[in-house]
Amino acid sequence: MAFSAGLRYNSPKYYWLGVNWNYLDHNYLDPAALLRTENFVNSAYTGTPYANITEAELRRVLAQYQLPSAHFVNVNAGKSWLIGKYYVLVSATVNNVLNNKNYITSGFEQTRNTSYQTYVQDFDRENSLFAPKFWYTQGRSYFVNLQFRF
Repeated sequence: MAFSAGLRYNSPKYYWLGVNWNYLDHNYLDPAALLRTENFVNSAYTGTPYANITEAELRRVLAQYQLPSAHFVNVNAGKSWLIGKYYVLVSATVNNVLNNKNYITSGFEQTRNTSYQTYVQDFDRENSLFAPKFWYTQGRSYFVNLQFRF
């Protein structure tokens, strides 16, 4: 789910100012397909499901991980000039003005443990060795554009 709201002012003197607020929620970590196959729940030695597996336990360890919600603000401004029969435009944007570096942009479940027994042992550790991998936003960024229109 995503929401965006913005305001923009366009001056009769050929400049503009804008601000956007963006909100993201209900995003999920990319699931690992290998962890959701028959081979995951079957013993490599016997080919039959492990004895201690219940549906509730599988739902617990394989529940899709929901990423935390996030919001950020972007600001932009620009000015244009008519020089003869040509236009020169300069614009600037500052993304993530609040410098939110805790926003997780994406991630994935690891597949180093592809059997139920080894996966659950690692999953239940206080500090999992093979926890999901996350990518975080870089924080504030800047962009300046110079345009010549003919």
